[in-house]
Amino acid sequence: MGPGGIYGEPIGTRGVSRVEVEDIALAVVKVAEEPERWKGMKIMVGSKQLYTGLDQLEKHLSSAIDPMWGRDIRLMYELCDKMEFGMTDEEYSMQKELLGKNPSSYEEFVKKIASQWRKELS
Repeated sequence: MGPGGIYGEPIGTRGVSRVEVEDIALAVVKVAEEPERWKGMKIMVGSKQLYTGLDQLEKHLSSAIDPMWGRDIRLMYELCDKMEFGMTDEEYSMQKELLGKNPSSYEEFVKKIASQWRKELS
């Protein structure tokens, strides 16, 4: 955990897309309902926005837990800096077509889950 009890997920500087699990479920249902329409297609599901952050992770984990653990986690996530895990405008449009809506907001998902966790912990 970082300052304020927040875990800054080590996702690099190039960024990764985020996805709401309800959008994954909706995509599965849509494909199951019309398998011939979506047959053989690769459709990305997730946010158009890319999320980033890795800079201080190794230093923090090394001092808080163990130097080898901090280094291992950093090495594991450095792939995110070598590759971008996002989608093109075309992939995003295909996702919207499949879902029949804009994908859910990752920020709204986080707020909803955090609210649920607060209730469970109080």
